[in-house]
Amino acid sequence: MFSGEEKKGGRYDQVEVYTVFPHFDRDNERVKTLRLPCHGEAIYPSVEYKDAIEAYMKVTGNMCDRLIEIIGLGLGLEPNHYLSKMVRDGFHHARVLRFKSQKEAKGASNGISAHSDYGFLIAASQDDVGGLWVRPIVNGEKRGRNYLEEETTIGAYDEQPGWAFVTPMESVWTVFVGDMMELATQRKLKANIHKVKLNEERERFAIAYFHEPKFNQTFEAVNSRGKKKEVVYGKHLTNMYTKAYPNRSTTKRIESEELCKNIDRLPKISL
Repeated sequence: MFSGEEKKGGRYDQVEVYTVFPHFDRDNERVKTLRLPCHGEAIYPSVEYKDAIEAYMKVTGNMCDRLIEIIGLGLGLEPNHYLSKMVRDGFHHARVLRFKSQKEAKGASNGISAHSDYGFLIAASQDDVGGLWVRPIVNGEKRGRNYLEEETTIGAYDEQPGWAFVTPMESVWTVFVGDMMELATQRKLKANIHKVKLNEERERFAIAYFHEPKFNQTFEAVNSRGKKKEVVYGKHLTNMYTKAYPNRSTTKRIESEELCKNIDRLPKISL
């Protein structure tokens, strides 16, 4: 993905992204027969790059497994609880990011607009440049829910005070709670809103690892009017990507061929 392609909160982000989804061969049923969105062959620029990313994802995934067990203990759950079971063979993936400097971006300062991510846990590592900001819940402010059509976190409080800068530290992950973890814990844990600002002089590199439930994991949401809604992780993931990349040919194909409907052909996995 080239810089200026991803759109959030009415603004285009100044970031280059290489996304690595799980690998599925062309003759895999999910690709050839079911024609599921977000499924296909994982493409790498080199074998060395592939080996490095896969090794990084394995180590980071093991860390996230341990974190989810600890989260369960904090919620009073028994070991090997339902949250841990949801992420076994989950749709784990990663995004390698390069942020321009403001100088390179011709004065633009917006790296990624305010948003929350879509899955369970997001583990971010970064270089020493810095630019990541998180928003603690202050004064009981309202938080949108991305999994409800009438609500969103995209662009939320972007220009308002109350943000905390994440100081880069060597060999340290910054871990966020995602939308589906919020649902799975009945909002005991809320999805973290975060954003990225560009450094004035230096480019910045980061890796975001997404520790996710199964693609067909199903949740139940309740809107502000008390109406229940079924939320399938794979549909939520696909919807978030198509909204972020409205002009991409892949988005147009997903929408014109209504590929999200194919997710309903998978057996549903409930809590």
